[in-house]
Amino acid sequence: KKEYKNFFDINVDENNQKVVFLKENVFEKVHKNAGFSIIVSNVDSDLEFILTQYKKRDLVEKAFSTVKTTFDLNKFNVQDRLVLESKMFISFLALIVRSYFSYCMKEFLAENGHHTVNTLFSELSKMELAKFNKTYVSSYGLSKTQKIILSALKITEKDVNQCTKDINKNLN
Repeated sequence: KKEYKNFFDINVDENNQKVVFLKENVFEKVHKNAGFSIIVSNVDSDLEFILTQYKKRDLVEKAFSTVKTTFDLNKFNVQDRLVLESKMFISFLALIVRSYFSYCMKEFLAENGHHTVNTLFSELSKMELAKFNKTYVSSYGLSKTQKIILSALKITEKDVNQCTKDINKNLN
């Protein structure tokens, strides 16, 4: 359903002409609840540039917030400065990986509204190796969704199998 249809009644009259009426009650309700944003900047530039920079900053802040909550990194109750720096570094790396993953999966997520970055990570977390007769083997074949995710990351099923072989070679 087109969003504008929420605000208008669109009919066809006896002359086969479209007649459009504004749904004033809906319009007034939305207009009444509409807000304003004020962005103050010391950068002497056009509005489009400043708004783009603000949105980028907002994305970074949201990404850090997501990483902190997803990986439970919002608790820095540590006694040692080195441990704190290590946690911060791991947080930073996790943010880079998550951001790259989100970037690679942008098109897939747009086409598949029921998925989120978290559901895709959850799908990938189902990939596992099991030890069988001193050799690691894949517990399950790759699902269709896993193949799509890996393909977006430019990883083939052959690459996954090679990785398993490399793990076995390095551990034996």
